[in-house]
Amino acid sequence: SRWYYVGFTYDGTTLTAYINGISVGTTTFTRSAPYNNGYGLYYGLFAQTSTNMGTSGYAAGRFGSFNVYNRSLTTLEVLQNYKATRARFGLQHATEGLVIHLDASDRTSYQSSGTTWLDISGNNNTATLQNGPTYDVTFGGSIAFDGSNDNVYINYALLSTFSMEVWFKWTSSPASNYSRIISNSPSDNFEVGIDSSRRISYYPNGSGAWQEYIMTAIVTGKQIGRAHV
Repeated sequence: SRWYYVGFTYDGTTLTAYINGISVGTTTFTRSAPYNNGYGLYYGLFAQTSTNMGTSGYAAGRFGSFNVYNRSLTTLEVLQNYKATRARFGLQHATEGLVIHLDASDRTSYQSSGTTWLDISGNNNTATLQNGPTYDVTFGGSIAFDGSNDNVYINYALLSTFSMEVWFKWTSSPASNYSRIISNSPSDNFEVGIDSSRRISYYPNGSGAWQEYIMTAIVTGKQIGRAHV
């Protein structure tokens, strides 16, 4: 059971996926932005509607931190962020365009209890823990999701270009209907999840189907750890 650092960058045309700082594939698609329609961003569930979401799209695992940028990071910056978080040896996160930074190991971001997860990027994109995710002290601190209805919500609309990164570790096998790592407004319908074969996949706006081939990664561990967008 391992932690995984997952990143996604989108420059308006090309989506690039990263596992542990290394690019694992690309694909192209177009999307209109920004989208919100009252939904914002969700971590750990499928943002289909604000009610009656069911249970098949929820993730069981641990989230440690989230970063969201309003630009597409370079390959070097993604690797830099991975190394800085993993090893803590001098490199710092890229800060230009960083709009959300949640870190469960940082007490200025999360104080080990409560439903408020503060954004320490300086942009006040505060997250809300919904339906009872719990704090776990291991690995410096993470948020544990039960796979039933736990999720984190941020009132933020993805722009036309973006980057996102996550440290995660699964605690139970993903659902057959894709356990979501992140999803946003159903009008935009951009989602990232993992299927029952443990392949990281994405669902782009207008595609009508999950795209598994661009981010195939065998995940033997099963806990969600940290995410940066």
